Amino acid sequence: MQLYENKKPSTKNRNDFSPKTREEIKDIWGHGCYVCENPSIELHHVKHRSASGRGTKRNGLPLCHFHHRDHTYGIHHNRKFKKEIKQLFVEKYGEDFYKDEYDLFAEKKIDEPTKKLMEQYFLKVGETCE
Repeated sequence: MQLYENKKPSTKNRNDFSPKTREEIKDIWGHGCYVCENPSIELHHVKHRSASGRGTKRNGLPLCHFHHRDHTYGIHHNRKFKKEIKQLFVEKYGEDFYKDEYDLFAEKKIDEPTKKLMEQYFLKVGETCE
C-alpha cells in the first residue's frame, strides 16, 4: 500500500483533462458541441472536479461556451440539462463513470491502480449498461 501512495498523482493532476484525454473525449463525442455542434468548445466535467470528478475520458463532454456556461441554458445553471447528461453517462458507463484507476483501487474494484485494469473494469460494467 505504501508504494501505491508514493506513486499516486496529485488531485489536481487527476482532475484535469490531459491533452491525450481531451482528444479521446472529442473522438468519443465529436469535435463540436454535443448540443449544437459549434466547433468552439470547452470540455465539461460531468461530475465536477470539486465533487471528485476526475479528468478521464468517461467524465468529459464537449460543449460550446453557451451550453457550458449560459445562466439559463448552460449545464452549470440548467438542472434539467445537467441531470439528463449525468443519466446519459451513467447509462453509457455505469455509476463509476467519473472515477479513475486510483478511486477504483481504493474501493477495491480493481486489484492494482493501472489504466489496463480500469479499462477492463469499465468494459465489464459497460456490458451490463447496454
